[in-house]
Amino acid sequence: MEERNSDNIKKLLLQYITGTIEEEDLEILTRWRQESTRHEELFQRLIAKDFLQKSRERCVLSPQEAEKEWKQIRQRTFRKRRIRWQRFFRYAALFVLPLCLCLVWLKQKQDHLPLDPFVQDIEVIKTTAPILTLSDGRHIPLETGAAEEIRSAHSSILRTGDTLRYTLAESPDTIIRYNTLTIPKGNDYHLMLSDGSVVYLNTSSRLRYPVRFSGKTREVELLGEGYFDVKHDPDHPFIVKTKDVAVKVLGTSFNVRAYQEEEAIYTTLVEGRVEVRNQQSEVILSPSQQAVCTPEGRNIDVQTVNTDYYVGWISGRFIFNNTRLDDILTRLQQWYNFEVFYEKEELKDLPFSLNIDKHKDFSHILNALERTERVRFSIKDKTVVVKND
Repeated sequence: MEERNSDNIKKLLLQYITGTIEEEDLEILTRWRQESTRHEELFQRLIAKDFLQKSRERCVLSPQEAEKEWKQIRQRTFRKRRIRWQRFFRYAALFVLPLCLCLVWLKQKQDHLPLDPFVQDIEVIKTTAPILTLSDGRHIPLETGAAEEIRSAHSSILRTGDTLRYTLAESPDTIIRYNTLTIPKGNDYHLMLSDGSVVYLNTSSRLRYPVRFSGKTREVELLGEGYFDVKHDPDHPFIVKTKDVAVKVLGTSFNVRAYQEEEAIYTTLVEGRVEVRNQQSEVILSPSQQAVCTPEGRNIDVQTVNTDYYVGWISGRFIFNNTRLDDILTRLQQWYNFEVFYEKEELKDLPFSLNIDKHKDFSHILNALERTERVRFSIKDKTVVVKND
């Protein structure tokens, strides 16, 4: 029975990769992925573009390559898990040979998918550097370069690469002074606040925060997306405020996505506990839970998720799982320089999964989507035209 089930899963994986899987079979595959973390990690590695490229070149992984693949999985996972290597290799081996047959077919198909020459014109937007606005009104561009120290009357800020680190100057001043860090498209940045909490800011985001925390709470204001690793301090709760939601924690790791152009606000908890509150209600999240708030909704929807999908951007990856094409392209627009036009409205709802380095050329991402043979792209004056295959 177990062997027949394994054969069925292999068949569904091949259908998924080739874009031929039916809706009822997709539900079976989704349930299999949700059965264990091991299933999900294997699935993500099998559909990853880098893995497919390697398998096309050589349809067998050497022990050294398999070890490298597994290390990459562990590096992208926040919690350390002890998993026996031999068990993983035996499990992964069930899929390598049938995948080879599929990948040979994919290679033949790919040879007939010419890359639109204009795709190369779509680039990561880095026309401006992140901007640090000090409480005294100074605007400091955070250009890439050597380490430097930014001094003010109330703090010293060490800038190293794409990281800011605050140290406080001795001062009897009790006035709360705010700095603002603005991240334009095509950038991301790290910030260590004065209390030791670390914030990762995603592209097209802004964080307003006190130079020195004072009072009973530690409050910051976020527009866009940020991952927070909060320093534990039960006497001074840490609060992240967005346009409609407040997230309150004592010490934990979580992600908040609250872009102005998106209606919903997503709070995803990795470790610890957080309280999410809007004007009508509040919920307390446990690890691997996500709160979804919409402007018109009084209740806060809570769901269990794979957190890697929502925090993968920290490690420099775009990760999507059965995500609408329109949602994928909306996310990509925050990083790359393009507009979108759909020849047919129904194309917006096509689901795709993707796991790719966000620093790759835009053409790599479009090619990965095109290989499903469900959609095609062309470029006209920085506009991505989406059409049927």
